[in-house]
Amino acid sequence: MYERNLLTLFSAYDHNDQLKREKSFQYVEIKLHSSDSRYYLPDGTLYEQWISGYDSQGRIASTYGLNAEGKPLGDGKYTYEYDAEGRKSRVWSFNDLAENDVANAVTVYEYETDEVGNWIERREFHRSRSDSHWSNKVSTRKLTYYSLE
Repeated sequence: MYERNLLTLFSAYDHNDQLKREKSFQYVEIKLHSSDSRYYLPDGTLYEQWISGYDSQGRIASTYGLNAEGKPLGDGKYTYEYDAEGRKSRVWSFNDLAENDVANAVTVYEYETDEVGNWIERREFHRSRSDSHWSNKVSTRKLTYYSLE
């Protein structure tokens, strides 16, 4: 569903026309402000909900999940930071069952780009507060460019 050319509701159904997922979007003026994603069991019962907030560029800034009773999932709360090129640079995770807002982990992203500025290698460094070292993961991708000449 759209209002004034802005997506306000997205719904997904299974092959029996049973609602599986519904995501609503809220705007302040015409800027994306927040979203509410709801996931349903095959019998139509609400299973879980994810609430997300967005920054001034329309990128996800924070998210957290709730169970059907509206209580934290225990899966964490997350906040996101972006680099000057708009790529994800850090994701902070917090214990959504704790009273404090002390981060319990962070993932840092570093990028290597090609001559056009698209990333071709992304390094992810992750560390939990209880870890003594960083774990890492490297993702690479090969991009092919075509010329109309």
